Amino acid sequence: MVLAALTMRLGYDAATWTRVQHSLYRYSAVTGGPLEVETVVAAVVFGARARGLRGGRLATVGAACLVVALALWFAVVNTANAEMGRWAVDGVPSDCVAGGPRGSSGTPAAS
Repeated sequence: MVLAALTMRLGYDAATWTRVQHSLYRYSAVTGGPLEVETVVAAVVFGARARGLRGGRLATVGAACLVVALALWFAVVNTANAEMGRWAVDGVPSDCVAGGPRGSSGTPAAS
């Protein structure tokens, strides 16, 4: 599903791609962002409570991996999203290629 949507979006010109990006994830920040943070907090709490129990070390390592993944998302993806959010549909930067900025799929890897 994601690959099909990505393949279709790669053929868009820069203005259409930007219009889609501005509308597609409009409510994701309202619902998905807080839910993702709450999930990571819950994993940390469960990992801390599982210390000393069978599988507790694995739960703690899993929670640590989620914390690192969320930190990387904030450092990389959120920074790019904030920059692209400032783009006007008709004012896409000149170094933007068809299908979005170089290396961009438009979807978070962990979602």
